[in-house]
Amino acid sequence: AKHKNTKLRVSICVGGWSRGKAFAEAVSSKENRNRFVNSLVAFCESNQLDGVDLDWEFPKGDKQYSDFALFIEQLSGRLRAEGRRLTAALGETRPLPAHCWPHLDQVLCNELPTLAQEALRAVVIGVCESIFKSRSPS
Repeated sequence: AKHKNTKLRVSICVGGWSRGKAFAEAVSSKENRNRFVNSLVAFCESNQLDGVDLDWEFPKGDKQYSDFALFIEQLSGRLRAEGRRLTAALGETRPLPAHCWPHLDQVLCNELPTLAQEALRAVVIGVCESIFKSRSPS
């Protein structure tokens, strides 16, 4: 399909509605994060994928949010070094720390009511535009 549409991007989606416990374990320590990141990057390389999409919408508690933020930063660094993308589906229950947003190339917030989605989309678009403008060669 990519030979027919050169703009097509194919990613692996990791997580899902019932995978929160496994996701929490996979990012719970530096060693686990390293192993998870290495596995995802190797999978992308061996399958010629363009990136990773994270679907962990409801981390629980401060530790899981902190671990998830560290994981996002680490995975993004590795993927971007190889020209790949990191996207995520996020829930509305608790926003990611501000320092995580620049590490995500696209965000989907399914759980928000339509009006809130529009407001958030405007904020995210503004943040993303400023990030991407700062990355653009002058």
